[in-house]
Amino acid sequence: MKTRIGTRDPKATSAGENGRKICPLNHIRPVTKPNLPTNDRPKASRAEIVTAMSHVLIALMACTGVWSLTHGLTVEKKQNAENAIASLYPLDINVNQALAQKPKAQKALWDDHDGIVYRSLSDEDKSVFEEACSSLGAVFEYYLLIRDNIKNHPMGDQIIHSWDAYIEMTCEASFGFRNYINETRKIWSPMFLAEFKKFRTESVEPTIGTSPKP
Repeated sequence: MKTRIGTRDPKATSAGENGRKICPLNHIRPVTKPNLPTNDRPKASRAEIVTAMSHVLIALMACTGVWSLTHGLTVEKKQNAENAIASLYPLDINVNQALAQKPKAQKALWDDHDGIVYRSLSDEDKSVFEEACSSLGAVFEYYLLIRDNIKNHPMGDQIIHSWDAYIEMTCEASFGFRNYINETRKIWSPMFLAEFKKFRTESVEPTIGTSPKP
């Protein structure tokens, strides 16, 4: 045991029982230094350390695997969207090129809400116009098939908004296009017809030969 000097006994006084002065040093009580606990915890065995490290490594590998799989799927979806969009725009360009040499047929498709131009088309122009309607309807149908896929593109929302507006504009602007789709409903998918129905106007129903509404 170690002792230290400097702790005074609270019962000690500077005078003895007979009034004699007593040296304070004679009444210093030794203080015992408490025994400090030693580190008696058992050391982890090497096997336990290795097992713990193995669990950590397995967890890290699992997290890495999940991230790699998720990242791979995201990249694949984005690539599929880009491929689908890359195929969509050339189809639309082909439709417009087919109408480039027929200005009346072109006007009937883009600026003829009540069918005035459509009714005045020659047989040749009407044949070109109907071919363009068939091709454009196929483009719209293809777009609707890949629309959910386009959402995975970084600019997917903007592209979808643009093409939805394109379908709406065409249906509203062209009496001839609406008439063609109605006359050939059997060849179109229910998905396309459901979308087409959203943009039908009152001028869709009249048959050819009736006076268009003003």
